[in-house]
Amino acid sequence: FFWVKQLLIRFRLLKHDGYEDFEEGREPMQNMTAVPDHYNESKLPKIDKTQVAWWDENHMKVKLGFTNMARTSRSVRFYRNTDGRVATKADDEEEQGGQLADVPEILKVKFPGEMRGSFGCALVDRGDGKATSVRTEPFFYTEHTIIGISRYEALEREEISRIKGIKNGAGWVSTLRGYVCVKDLVEHIVNASAEVFRGTVHENDWYFYHDALR
Repeated sequence: FFWVKQLLIRFRLLKHDGYEDFEEGREPMQNMTAVPDHYNESKLPKIDKTQVAWWDENHMKVKLGFTNMARTSRSVRFYRNTDGRVATKADDEEEQGGQLADVPEILKVKFPGEMRGSFGCALVDRGDGKATSVRTEPFFYTEHTIIGISRYEALEREEISRIKGIKNGAGWVSTLRGYVCVKDLVEHIVNASAEVFRGTVHENDWYFYHDALR
């Protein structure tokens, strides 16, 4: 709550008491000395909406297109009764018996897999006073889990110890199997955000926002 409150104050969307909205063109509040520094409008630089890149992660189950997977437009279906049993001509008043299901669009599998990525977007001002929406270069970590620096370094030491125990010295990998360090994510966010603000009015004073990373 306190972090969000401070953020709203920096956007000039909230007053220090947290209840009244700012009015366009209103003079700064008087008697600000009693307000804590972290809520003091006069000590918190204003952030413009065209100055921030917003980031978050998203995981989505993989959907396999039926015709793409089968590489054909054919599908095998059976006439079935309302209870799901395969129908015969004697089961139904229709000549064929039963009904056919619709042609499936998605191939159902037991373990469909999952796409994992971090995605960002921003409003940018290229000097014309207009806010243009843009998307940043995403960071994909499918089949991996993001972990903290200390845990990643501990796993890295374990991997080095394992490799040293191999007589022939084989088995090196460039990254830990199944894991991505949060540092790699943050470095990507910084670089990708800088790219979308290049050539804008906030090229040198932009921010990025992300919820807490552990």
